[in-house]
Amino acid sequence: MNFAPGQYVLITPHLHTEPVRITGVDRWRITWETTDGVTNFVEETCYRTLEEETRNWVLATPEQMAVFQSRYKPAPINYE
Repeated sequence: MNFAPGQYVLITPHLHTEPVRITGVDRWRITWETTDGVTNFVEETCYRTLEEETRNWVLATPEQMAVFQSRYKPAPINYE
């Protein structure tokens, strides 16, 4: 599945987790942001392709996107 910045996905849908918003996509890495503003990433390694890493990800429903938007609080920026 091809992902794009701005999409909302469930990374572990079998655990009914909150959706995350994808913030960046390139050939080797996908980054995302959680509702509390924390960013994380998954990247291709010599052992697993990016497709394998994201195999279980599913797009969020409109209701799940609304949950994300209602709970989203950006993390503070540390300029030091």
